[in-house]
Amino acid sequence: MMMSITESGGFIQLDRIHFTSGLWVLLLPLALMGLDIITGLVKAWSNEDFKSKKMRTGLSKKIGEIAIIVIGELFQYSLTLPTYIMTCVSLYISFMELMSNVENLNELGVPLPAFITRVLQSVDDSLKNDDLDDVIGTINGIDKE
Repeated sequence: MMMSITESGGFIQLDRIHFTSGLWVLLLPLALMGLDIITGLVKAWSNEDFKSKKMRTGLSKKIGEIAIIVIGELFQYSLTLPTYIMTCVSLYISFMELMSNVENLNELGVPLPAFITRVLQSVDDSLKNDDLDDVIGTINGIDKE
């Protein structure tokens, strides 16, 4: 692959950028965010449920996630923090975006492997209000002690 990107007058060959490169800490979440926006728009269009308020809310969250990554990178380089901190933040955001993409594809009717469907169902079940009530009850019980 001989594709190249211009950077300060020089060229970088994309085949030399590996997943261990710090560039992926930025590129992976951004690529998944872009795909999530596209799959979300297609889902809204196919369900005839396009609402600008939902889109503004979703884009606001994406901008917040990008800000977290940029601020984290700035702190990492200015304070010489270990790189694994930003890698973990990037992987967390990437996982959230990946799950959102899979959910959108599932709602669009794209056939998914059974294990992915089970994971989605498990995540959905764990977020039900009953679980939240149990957590709040536990916290309230601790506060009373």
